[in-house]
Amino acid sequence: MKVTVLKNEKKSKKSTNSIFSSILLLFLGIILTFRSEELISTVFSVIGFLVLLYGVYKFYSFYKLKQQFQTEDSELLMNGLLFIVLGLVVILLSSFFANAIKIVTGIWLIFLGMQKIYTSNFYVHLEKREFTTNFIAGLILLFLGIYTIVAQNVVFVFIGIALIIYSVLDLFQQIFKK
Repeated sequence: MKVTVLKNEKKSKKSTNSIFSSILLLFLGIILTFRSEELISTVFSVIGFLVLLYGVYKFYSFYKLKQQFQTEDSELLMNGLLFIVLGLVVILLSSFFANAIKIVTGIWLIFLGMQKIYTSNFYVHLEKREFTTNFIAGLILLFLGIYTIVAQNVVFVFIGIALIIYSVLDLFQQIFKK
């Protein structure tokens, strides 16, 4: 009697996909940690380019319809022009949108910090520990909000750090598992 051993190819393929996705997440985490503004600006540029392509497609559809059936669909023409202009605006203002996200995030963090500090005032006479933790958390949020507006978006940096930690742990798990 002859016994044939088959390797589990699904398992090795799944492991390879997991390693690839971990490396991709590590790369994304590094970019978010050190170049978050450039990444956001690039994402807006790509979105603008896709919107521009969609507008060109609508514009092309208008002329194709006009040639084939000698009829005009003004909705296609208007949609095409609108999406072309919108795509160009998003491409040209991608840095502006990235900065706007940074400023809005900073203002949001400052608001949360002020709210924490205001809430801590209610604990001054009741519980000293609650007052201290809320006050310190409020000061940290205020600092992070100001830092986000002036320097770099800390929310994206924290997301990048979390992605780096997750991907490194996942890579170690994949490499050293039995």
